[in-house]
Amino acid sequence: MIQQKNDMFILNTDHTSYLISVLPSKHLEHLYYGAKVEGLTDSLAITEKMNFPQGNSLSYSEKFPNLGLENKNLEMSSYGKGDIREPLIELVFPNGSTTSDFLYERCEIGPVKPLNSLPCSYDEENKAMQLDLYLKEAIYDLTLILSYRVYEDSDVITRSTTLVNVGDQVIEINRILSTQLDFSETDYIFSNFTGAWVREMNRNDHECLPGVISNSSYTGTSSNRNNPFVMLAKKHTTEDHGECYGINLVYSGNHYEAVHVDGSRKMRLLSG
Repeated sequence: MIQQKNDMFILNTDHTSYLISVLPSKHLEHLYYGAKVEGLTDSLAITEKMNFPQGNSLSYSEKFPNLGLENKNLEMSSYGKGDIREPLIELVFPNGSTTSDFLYERCEIGPVKPLNSLPCSYDEENKAMQLDLYLKEAIYDLTLILSYRVYEDSDVITRSTTLVNVGDQVIEINRILSTQLDFSETDYIFSNFTGAWVREMNRNDHECLPGVISNSSYTGTSSNRNNPFVMLAKKHTTEDHGECYGINLVYSGNHYEAVHVDGSRKMRLLSG
């Protein structure tokens, strides 16, 4: 189920909830992803409240001097407006600038739509719903579409990212990933699966400490070297009990997954 309540989007499966809000600045704030919550109607109940940017972080703008993107949990990130963590998207504009600023414009909610150019998730019973969030770049004629597909019975939410250039300028893409998840705590173990010929899928557990842990393949395939499936789990999670997030890229090709823990002990997971 997908609901829009004022400035908040609620994505529910049978046992999980995913919550997004639109900030006054029109950035998308990631509120929550975890065990299902009921009866929430106002994002102010769980949004992170800050009266000023912390320490030496930058204010977003003169209009929003109390907003610092470096310390916000976001649905998507880019360089140049204060967020110095690993970004979802990295662009180079004709003048050499790498600053981009994608702001919420509108949404669409309806049945799942296939990705015509890539393999994607689908629902043979046509019960699954899709949320498309349209973000407009503040200066250039670019639209970024964040797509969420909710499969209630399976407790699965999928994400994809589409960039549309509706202008006549050539934009260079250095990075565009599928998924970003921001966390306010870091007591997780990041697990990836590496190997080689006839000894694939060896599990490696990494404590999420300040810095970047990455898992990737640049061979043109998903690769037995670094599988595109990764996990984030609480330290005492077992196969039967505990909190665990599994992230899997569904098509074969080059991929990059990373966990970035910053100096304020917030954590970002990226995949694509």
